[in-house]
Amino acid sequence: MPKPSPAVTRQLVNVAALVIIMAIMASLSPQFMTPDGIANLLRQVAVVITVGGFFTMLMVAGGLDLSVGAVIALAGIVSVSLSNAGIPLPLAFSAAILLGAGVGLLNGFLVAVVGVNALIVTLGMMYVARGLSLVAGEGRAITAHDPGYPWLGNALVGPIAVMVIAGLIALVVALILERRVLFGRYTVLVGTNAKAARLSGTPVRGTLISAFILVGAAAGWAGVLYSSRTGAAVSKAGIGFEFEVIIAALIGGTSLFGGEGAVAGTVLGALIVGSATTGMNMIGVEPFVQRVMLGVVLLSAVGFDAIVRSRRDRPARRVTGKVAQA
Repeated sequence: MPKPSPAVTRQLVNVAALVIIMAIMASLSPQFMTPDGIANLLRQVAVVITVGGFFTMLMVAGGLDLSVGAVIALAGIVSVSLSNAGIPLPLAFSAAILLGAGVGLLNGFLVAVVGVNALIVTLGMMYVARGLSLVAGEGRAITAHDPGYPWLGNALVGPIAVMVIAGLIALVVALILERRVLFGRYTVLVGTNAKAARLSGTPVRGTLISAFILVGAAAGWAGVLYSSRTGAAVSKAGIGFEFEVIIAALIGGTSLFGGEGAVAGTVLGALIVGSATTGMNMIGVEPFVQRVMLGVVLLSAVGFDAIVRSRRDRPARRVTGKVAQA
């Protein structure tokens, strides 16, 4: 019987971890496994998955976007403000998505064309977008006047929340791009070795810019979902969201150094993080304690990724050293 690949083994471990976490949380809180508890978990995970699938491909391509949380806040404010100004909801929602895509385009241009480090670009964009949301919202919540605005974030189709369906649609699009379109293959090539990818004819700049645009558009859509869930837009929405997505991707096997990762793995990672945070909310763990725990998980995931990569690359370094000595 053939031995499973390391990627498959990791996902099996994640599945086991998810089952154990859910079992622990169910034993600590009887409400966790109730229909309302599961629905709450799925709503929380839906927003992470909405952005996480595209974020995974950006990380695989060697990029990173720390501005997604701020874009969520700004897109929500734009969407609600346009709706309150009498713009039809489909157009208001579309404007929020286009705003996010525009931010992604600017991020991608500065990273892929100008050559600025992605961490610096998106960190700066995070402050710009968050500042604009504070200015536009004047530091207060903007309530949606249209009674149909909260429908997207609260309605049900049978037992399934529309918000969850919206997340699943975004997930399907991400999976198609990853597995059925050349774009997914390009992200792997670019993240593995951008120079070699360019020499082989891969559109390196176009791939990176496209990945940033997709992440930005997904963040814009997530901003619509957030504001629809509460029926209002707040400038503090999405704070820390970028780290939730990164943690989910890292737990799911996406490398911080590029070249490795899968959308399906990020979904598992999102379910693990979502189960833990939802359960902790139910048993009354303080939010700041949860932040500490998420920080520990993030550092552990980054360290684990670095150790795995170092051990895997060790034979190649030995061969290179022997060739150099010869």
